[in-house]
Amino acid sequence: MRYRLLSLLLIAGCAGGNPTPPPPPVVGDFQIALSTGTLNLEAGTTGSLEVTLEKTGGFDAEVQLSLVRVPSTLGVSASFSQNPIQSSSTLTLNPSGELAAGEYTLLVRATASVGGQVLKRERPLTLGVSASGQITVSGQARNRFGQPLAGVPVCRGSRCVNTDAEGRFSLSGVRPPYDLTVRPAATQEHTFLGLSRPDPLLLLFTSLGGAPAEQTASLSGTLLPQSGSGITFPNPANTGVQVVFGAPQAKPTQFVPPGYNLQALFPGQGPAYTLSTAWNGTGSVQGRVYALQWRHAAGAPGTPEAFLAYGSRVVSLDPGESTSLTVGVAPIGTGALSVNLTNPGGLTLRSRQLYVNLEARSLFLIASNNAESPLNLSWATPVIPGKTLTFAAYADAPDGRTLSFQQNGLGPSGRPLACSGAMYCGVPRV
Repeated sequence: MRYRLLSLLLIAGCAGGNPTPPPPPVVGDFQIALSTGTLNLEAGTTGSLEVTLEKTGGFDAEVQLSLVRVPSTLGVSASFSQNPIQSSSTLTLNPSGELAAGEYTLLVRATASVGGQVLKRERPLTLGVSASGQITVSGQARNRFGQPLAGVPVCRGSRCVNTDAEGRFSLSGVRPPYDLTVRPAATQEHTFLGLSRPDPLLLLFTSLGGAPAEQTASLSGTLLPQSGSGITFPNPANTGVQVVFGAPQAKPTQFVPPGYNLQALFPGQGPAYTLSTAWNGTGSVQGRVYALQWRHAAGAPGTPEAFLAYGSRVVSLDPGESTSLTVGVAPIGTGALSVNLTNPGGLTLRSRQLYVNLEARSLFLIASNNAESPLNLSWATPVIPGKTLTFAAYADAPDGRTLSFQQNGLGPSGRPLACSGAMYCGVPRV
C-alpha cells in the first residue's frame, strides 16, 4: 500500500514539468549616427540633420525613430522624413518663435522589437536657439472713436495679455511679421495680419469703450481739374468721386448714410461737394480734404476699372462754422490687386472690402463685394504716392461671433499684388 502511494506521488510530481525554453538569441545589432551633434537655429526658423542607421551581424528588424524632449523644449516641433528608418532619415526641427534663447539638450531615440525584447539606442543632440529677429511688441488698442480699450485680450496665437486702463499691451519674443487678435467682447473678434512694427496701433471697428466729446462743422467747395488733363465734371457715366475729410482727431469715415467726413459724387454730379465733418476734441482741428475719381463697371460701383484723378489740400475747421475750399485734382495711374480667399469651415462670409489709407481713421472705400462667392477677386487699385491699401473680410461664426480679418499696409499702391490665405489677403506683407 505504501509503495503504490509513493508511486502516485512521484507520478504527480512529474506531470507538466517540462522546462520553459529560453528566448531566441537576438540576431545582429544596430546603432544610429547623427550628421551633427549640435544644431544652431534662430527661434521661428527651420533646420535639419541626417540620422543614419548602422546594422551589424545580419540585423533586419524594423527601427522606429523618436525625439525625446525635456519639458523646457516643448516649443520645438520635429519630423522625420522616413520613419521607420531604412538606412537614413532627415530630422527637421522648428523651434517656435516664442522659445527663449539658449541651449537645449534633446535625445534622438531609435527602438526595435526583436524576439520579445526591446532594443533602444540614443544619441544626444544640442539645439542652440538664438533670439535674433525677435522683438517686444508694445502697442495700443482703440475703438472706432480713438478711445482706448481697457481690459480686453490681445492674442498672438495661444498667448494672450489684457490691455491696461489706457488700452496698452506688451508681448515679448515676437518675430515679424506677426498676427494679433483682439477680442473686445464675447461676440467680437478682430484680427490684424502681417504686422511688423514694434508699436502697432490697433483700431477696431467697435463702439465699445465710448466716444469723447464731438465737434462738427460744414465744409464745401469745388474740385478743380488740372489744366489740359482731360478730367471732366460732372462725372461721366459709370464714374464716381469720393471726397473725404481726414485728421488724427477725425471720426472714422462713415460710408453709411447719413454719413460724415465723406461725400460720394455719382454720375452727373460734381465738381461741387459738401461735407458734414466731425471730430473728437474740444476745439478747432487741422486736417486735409482728399478727392478720388474712378470709373467702375456698369451698374457695379464697388468694382473699379480705372482710377482717373486724385488731389488733396490742407484745411482748418472751427466747431459749428462753415468753410469753403477748392481742391485741385490731377491724373493718376491704375494698378491691380488679386485676392484669393480660403474660407475656413463653418464661417459665413459677409463681405470683402478694399480701402486706401489716408489718415489713421480716414479711408477711401474703393471696392467691395458682399456675396459669399466667388472667393477669387481681381480689383483695380489707385497709384497714390505714399498711400497704402487695407483689405478686410468680415464673416459670421456658428457660435454668433462676428469676425473681421484685416491686412494693412499693402502696397505700394499700384504694384500688382498676389494675396492668399484664410479669409484674408495674406501676401505680400509690407
